[in-house]
Amino acid sequence: MLPGLALVALVSVPLTTHAGEWLKRRVPADPLVNRHAGLGGTLLPWAIALFAVTVAVWWSGRRAPFASETARSTGWGGGTAILRVPVRVVAIVLSLVVGVGSVVRVYRIGDSGAQAVWHDSFSAQPVNQG
Repeated sequence: MLPGLALVALVSVPLTTHAGEWLKRRVPADPLVNRHAGLGGTLLPWAIALFAVTVAVWWSGRRAPFASETARSTGWGGGTAILRVPVRVVAIVLSLVVGVGSVVRVYRIGDSGAQAVWHDSFSAQPVNQG
């Protein structure tokens, strides 16, 4: 389930950036819009990393029960148990780094888009609506 969600996120990035490029060609040139478009182009590597980490963690979790049974039945499990904890720690740290990095990147892209849309679009004083 989780790798499928990560795949949807990965596929949505090029679709969204393509739509943004289409829109950029149809609005007046603006440095804030250019900044937003530039930041949008930086999300794909994060989405790829998120998908890769998700698939790796999912795959290792699905494989672990079978590896344990094989290790017990053949008596070859001694060396793999030593590696399990460091591999899990690396997976957790990598997942956190990629997850937090992706969220920060999406936040920065969204904030730059909001700035591009709302700059000079409002008044500091209430507008009379009467």
